Amino acid sequence: MEEMNRPQRPVNPRRRRKTKMQIFKEAYLPVIIAGAAFIFILVCIIGSIVRSVEKGKLDKQAQQEAQQQEQMLANQEKTQAQQLLAEAQRLCVTYDYDGAIALIDSFAGNAADYPELAAFKESMVTAKEGLVAWSDPAQIPNLSLQMLIADPQRAFHDDLFSYSFSRNFLTTAEFSTILDKLYSNGYILIRPEDYIETIQGENGTTYRAKTLYLPEGKKPLLLTQTNVNYHTYLTDGDGDKLPDKGGCGFATKLILDENGHLTNEYIDANGQTHTGPYDMVPILNEFVAQHPDFSFRGAKAVIAVTGYDGLFGYRTNPEAKAVFGA
Repeated sequence: MEEMNRPQRPVNPRRRRKTKMQIFKEAYLPVIIAGAAFIFILVCIIGSIVRSVEKGKLDKQAQQEAQQQEQMLANQEKTQAQQLLAEAQRLCVTYDYDGAIALIDSFAGNAADYPELAAFKESMVTAKEGLVAWSDPAQIPNLSLQMLIADPQRAFHDDLFSYSFSRNFLTTAEFSTILDKLYSNGYILIRPEDYIETIQGENGTTYRAKTLYLPEGKKPLLLTQTNVNYHTYLTDGDGDKLPDKGGCGFATKLILDENGHLTNEYIDANGQTHTGPYDMVPILNEFVAQHPDFSFRGAKAVIAVTGYDGLFGYRTNPEAKAVFGA
């Protein structure tokens, strides 16, 4: 009885083993979560740094491109200013002061950045104020020439025309000397329209003088050449209407050279054909190219043709058709 009432020791129940899932959740999952969180944060930080670096590169590249664009525009503006100034100076040399001023005024950039433009324009205004007026056409000489002799030996020993040649014609060397003298004495080539105004009215066309303005010390000159036909009697020695070595020592025609410039064709005493400055047009063109201040706004000479025996060395009369196949 006494044994029955004695407390008995509790029986320890048998412990249940944890499953792999419980062990994973308790032991590994928190570590994994913490690692993943760390990696995510690290990725975000790295991504932010990378984006910041990339943005910095893009900003720097954009800044460099903007600077390059600005520099390119500045270079273009500077080039335009230099080109305008060079062209204005060229116009100034030929006494086109109004054209030079208008060109400077057309500059699209900031003129304040280029004081040389303003200084040049001011010099042009000053130059205009010192011009001298030429109002009387009778005071403007006209130097009129025939075709030039390229070979004096043949021309001045010609049986028929040597006397006429010696009285009425100049050689190419003499013409070049005259140009030098005219230039050194302050003459400037002009056009008829530089001092004569054409007026169209009810009664037809009329003309009147207009004032020409030149720098002090400069004198206007009209230069003309007549009969620029290179007649057959000057170039044809055997009568077949074609130029040959029997000619009188003149150029045979005006032609265009490989650069598109006017020059002459010439046949020498041996029958060899040459191209070059054997008459007034190419000689004068070369002289003006070397002395642009000898020409008022690009003026050169007036060619006064008659049409007799052709033009510029090309036969246009009916009798020449059979020869030239016209």
